[in-house]
Amino acid sequence: MSKISVIIPVYNSEKYIEGCIKSLENQTYCDFDVIFVDDGSTDSSNTIILSACRRNQNFRMIKNTGKGVSSARNYGINNADGQFITFIDSDDWVSPVFLETMMNLQEENDAQYVAVAYSSNESEIDIENVVDHDRSEVVKDNKFDILIDDVQNFEGYVWNKLYVSDVLKKHEIDFDCDIL
Repeated sequence: MSKISVIIPVYNSEKYIEGCIKSLENQTYCDFDVIFVDDGSTDSSNTIILSACRRNQNFRMIKNTGKGVSSARNYGINNADGQFITFIDSDDWVSPVFLETMMNLQEENDAQYVAVAYSSNESEIDIENVVDHDRSEVVKDNKFDILIDDVQNFEGYVWNKLYVSDVLKKHEIDFDCDIL
């Protein structure tokens, strides 16, 4: 079992997925697995992902055909083995210290939830998410558990956060809209 399960919904991402994969292959933190959730891609995304899975033992692909990004995330949660879960969109690249920074914040604060600030740099290819150490947020102890009990709707992006897997599964957190 890996410490972090990274869930990546994929639908026709052949133009971007290689950049996403390379950013994960270059992580400074090593105790993670990646779950690519194919949502019925009709382009060469699957071929690119399968090649990455052959190169990286901690990468795998599962199928969740044509149900949308939220359903793909939910399916990924149900198939995740990590103690923690994070999400990355298939068209994003992450900083090499993305996972390490979140785990350091989690360990330093015994946090159930970590949100890292990000900046976006437009490029010809894509947006690169860069961790901003000065604007990070942690939720300690059982407060995340309580927050979920009180508020079933999270606003914002899901991809810049680290969640305790057991809390997501215990509360049966489902993503139910495809705008996040």
